[in-house]
Amino acid sequence: MEKVLIVLGRYIHQTYPNGICVNKIIKNWDYKIATDIVSAESEGECLHDQNIYPIYFTAPSNKISKLYYKIKKLFFAPLAELKLIKKMQAEIEKLCYENTYAAVIAVTNPPEAVEAVYRARKKTKNGQFIVYEIDPASNRYKTPTGIIEKYWSCKTRHWEKKMYLEADTVIHMKTHLKHFSSAYFSDFINKTIYLDIPNLNINTYVSKNDYKHKEKVLLYSGAFYPIMREPDYMLNTLSGLTQETVKLVIYTGRMQDKIRHICNEKNMNFELNSLVSQEEIEKKIAESDILLSIGNRDSDFLPSKVLSYIAAGKPIIHYYFDENDVSLPYLKKYGNALLINTEETVDSSSEKIKNFINVSENFSVDIEKIKSDFIENTPEYNADKILKVIGV
Repeated sequence: MEKVLIVLGRYIHQTYPNGICVNKIIKNWDYKIATDIVSAESEGECLHDQNIYPIYFTAPSNKISKLYYKIKKLFFAPLAELKLIKKMQAEIEKLCYENTYAAVIAVTNPPEAVEAVYRARKKTKNGQFIVYEIDPASNRYKTPTGIIEKYWSCKTRHWEKKMYLEADTVIHMKTHLKHFSSAYFSDFINKTIYLDIPNLNINTYVSKNDYKHKEKVLLYSGAFYPIMREPDYMLNTLSGLTQETVKLVIYTGRMQDKIRHICNEKNMNFELNSLVSQEEIEKKIAESDILLSIGNRDSDFLPSKVLSYIAAGKPIIHYYFDENDVSLPYLKKYGNALLINTEETVDSSSEKIKNFINVSENFSVDIEKIKSDFIENTPEYNADKILKVIGV
C-alpha cells in the first residue's frame, strides 16, 4: 500500500477546522493509502496514534509574547514560528529518509507547515509536493487598506510564489478562485486545481432531529475575531429572546470575557463553553434546535462550520455583513436558513428571528437531497480528487 505524509497545524484533539477537514479525508482513504501526520501541537499534549508525529510549541499567552509574535509575523510575513519550522523540517526529513511517500501534503493554515515542507524538499525529494490551501495566506485581506495590510499582502504573495514554484500541485478552495486567477499567479495555472471545503459529513449524531426541549436551544460553535467576526450584533438581537423559552449555548475559544459581560448585562439565558472535540460538538449540534452562524467581514474564507451545520439538517440563523459573504450561496441552496443583514436594526432582526424560531420546528430534512446538492463538499468527493492528483 502506498503512503502519504501530511503536515499541518493542530490535529490531535480535533478542535481546529483544518485538522477536522483533513481527518475526514483520511478516514475516506482507508484501505486505499496509508497516512503519516506531522502536526504542530501546543505544549503538554501527548496522547496520539502511532502514525502521528507531533511537534510541540508554546503559543503566545501573555501581552508581551503576543506582541513579540505580531512583530515577528510582520517582519517574516506570513511566518512567525521560526523555531517550529525548523523542528517540523527535521521531522519531515527524518520520515522521508525512513519511508517512501507517494506525496507530501502541506496544509495551509499555518504557513509554517508549507515552509517546513519546502525546506525539507531541498534535502530530500520524496514523492510529490502538494500544497493544500484550505486557508490561503495572501487572501487574508480581500481589499487591503493602509500600509501594513498592503505590505503584508505583497510580502505574503511573494512567499506563496516561492512555495508554488517548488510544489507539484496547488489545491485552492473555490471561494478563492478570483484571487488566484489574477495575472500575478498565472505561472501556476497548469499545476492548480480548485476543490471546496470538505466538511459536509452526515453521521449518526447529526442525522437525527428528534430532540425536544422545554426551551429552544440556539447553538453557536466556533471562533470570533476582532472586526472580521464579532459577537456583539448577534448577542444584541438575541437578548430579548433568550429569557425563559430560548437558551443561547456558545462553544468558543475567543472573546469569552466579552461574551460573558454582554450576556450578563442583558440578563440572557446563556451557557458559555470552551472548544471541544469535533465528535463532541456534533453531539451538541444534534441536541440543539437552531444553529447560529456569523459570516466573515470582507473575506473569501468560507467558515467550515457552515457545511457541518448544513449536514446536520437543522434550521440555521446566519448573520452577514454584505452581499458578498461567501456563505450566502451555500445557505440559499440549503433553504432552511434565516439570513440576517447586520445593517438592519436590532429590533427588526430580533422580530425576524422570533418568527423563524416559531416556525422552524415544522421543517423536515431530506438528507439525501443535502448529500446530492453539496456533493463537492463531502469528504468522500475530496478524498477521491486528491487521490487522483497523487495518482493512486
